[in-house]
Amino acid sequence: SVVVAHDGGSQNVVNLTSGSTVLGVVVTATNTWTGYNDTTNIEVGDSGDTNRYFDEGFEPDGAQGRCDAQHSLGADTQILVTQGTAGAGQARVTVLFSGSEVV
Repeated sequence: SVVVAHDGGSQNVVNLTSGSTVLGVVVTATNTWTGYNDTTNIEVGDSGDTNRYFDEGFEPDGAQGRCDAQHSLGADTQILVTQGTAGAGQARVTVLFSGSEVV
């Protein structure tokens, strides 16, 4: 897992090998978010689709979001996080997977 900031831009969470399966994603606010609005969001995906694993459901008020869509990887994949805009805030992003990390 990785902690992301409200203004951290795209960040790598994990690099997974071909044949791995993303089982789900959990995004949990770890402190108070300020200045957010309905366009503030955290997306989790890869270079082919930046919101493939987690697109909607992040609640900056501290609620937990989760996506359980499974996705098998045909090639080595970098899992990325892209944050929306807000004045302050952090969240922990955890990717649940079966398989191996790229070493």
